[in-house]
Amino acid sequence: MEILFLLPALVCAYHAVVWYVRQRALDPASIVIRYSPPDELSPAAARYLETGSVDWKSIAASVLVLSGAGCLRILRLAPTCEVQNLHPEASRVVPLRPEEALVFNRLFPMHNDKCLLDPNSSSDIALEMFLSFKMQLARFGYRYNWNALAAVWLATALSYTWLTPATTALPTIVLLYFVLLGVLCPVFWNWFSVMSDVIARRYSGPTVMKVLVMSGIMFGFFPVLIYLLCSEFSAGFNLSVFTSSIALLAGARLFRAPSSALQERLNQIEGYRRFLLTVEQDRMQRLSSEQKSADIESMFAYAVALDVKEPVGDHLSEAVLFVESGI
Repeated sequence: MEILFLLPALVCAYHAVVWYVRQRALDPASIVIRYSPPDELSPAAARYLETGSVDWKSIAASVLVLSGAGCLRILRLAPTCEVQNLHPEASRVVPLRPEEALVFNRLFPMHNDKCLLDPNSSSDIALEMFLSFKMQLARFGYRYNWNALAAVWLATALSYTWLTPATTALPTIVLLYFVLLGVLCPVFWNWFSVMSDVIARRYSGPTVMKVLVMSGIMFGFFPVLIYLLCSEFSAGFNLSVFTSSIALLAGARLFRAPSSALQERLNQIEGYRRFLLTVEQDRMQRLSSEQKSADIESMFAYAVALDVKEPVGDHLSEAVLFVESGI
């Protein structure tokens, strides 16, 4: 009986070792300070790769880029931010990245002269940017260490199988349970990711359908599987299996690491952040409005997107105030 309660602890210990090895593998010396922004990444795209989402700072950074490109001007900050269209055909004439063109077209859909921008009106822009990044940057994904992940799942399944009476079909039931649990694990994390999008209001019709289908699997088939298992074993055995199952599901993400393409971009982003934090910090503090240029505006946009300037990036109005007044 003691080993039943030891198995969940062993699973957690294995996950802790995996996490520790991953942390040791991170080499700070591999990050080189960059004196230019990451390759082919806008400020908002760089923030998306780091955080996996689009928020208020992403839009703020895009507006700063548009301001530096001469597409718009900030007219008013409070109580809402008002921007003026300086180039009605900017999205066609001025070379803009897709996400910045998207922001400009949503701010001035009818080539209107002015627009009010606040958190409520920007939620639709954030949703479109998020879905756009999800397609554009799909190649920058994650990879799993399937060998290490399969090892802990197989060891756990065989351990519980060994603890059941060999004279009945119970070992087969336990083994089948862990096989199905392994199949459902990616479904669970996909469901968790989609639910996060729905809660953050980053959803569309197909996303809602995915939520409904995966919710039916998670809250329909899975409980039935657990009930069939629990009805055959003692309470102590069931508690041990349930605890180990939670540990296996929760720890699956520890075996995920950025792909080589994503890791390269993350290193570039961190290298440029270090440049902004160290080399350019004093210079940014001393800039006056007369010293602004498209490059300086771009630098400010990355500073906001990468959380270099605080609390500038917390609100678009503060980001604009920072650029316009040279604070």
